[in-house]
Amino acid sequence: MEDICPPRLFVPNAFSPNGDGINDKFTVFGAHIGKYEFLIFNRWGEVIFRSTNMNDTWDGTYRDELMPIGVYEWLVNYEGDSQKYRGPYQKKGSVTLIK
Repeated sequence: MEDICPPRLFVPNAFSPNGDGINDKFTVFGAHIGKYEFLIFNRWGEVIFRSTNMNDTWDGTYRDELMPIGVYEWLVNYEGDSQKYRGPYQKKGSVTLIK
């Protein structure tokens, strides 16, 4: 029997890419997700990270440069993995990059 559950996402609100091995990557956690697109923007609205794979994480860099401490807006477009909860869904928020 197949589980038919609504999609769930958890997106943290801060991370610290300082190389100490603790909370160095910005990761989206989810369950029962089908299609997925994750975007992070700088303060001018430029996309600085994009992924369609939930296993991808953002290391706080853009064009091989560590981004400055600050708040970065993000957007997740996604669908559920069952017909009942297909969607589409969208979640928006921000993450604080700290060091």
